Amino acid sequence: RVLISPQLEVCQISISGPHLFRVAQLKDVNSRAREPSLKLLAPFADFDEAGNKINDHAWVEPADGTLVACTQEGSVFLLCTETLRAKASFGSLFGQGQSA
Repeated sequence: RVLISPQLEVCQISISGPHLFRVAQLKDVNSRAREPSLKLLAPFADFDEAGNKINDHAWVEPADGTLVACTQEGSVFLLCTETLRAKASFGSLFGQGQSA
């Protein structure tokens, strides 16, 4: 899944897949002097993208650079794109053993 950040100050794109969750910055989109570029940012600290199967993700609004991601295992993560760190994690919210 690919989503564009609602944050106006920074043009960021989030990318997720089964064992992938990254953010890229799009630069010089409106520049006439330079070619646009897409820079993949470092992986999020405190988040094992290879060990988690990402089902979906979304940008949190109001836009402050926070992403939320849910995994097949039932965990939910709040991630900060400014620090590239996990703000919070909630384990097994939707996994086995949970009642509605």
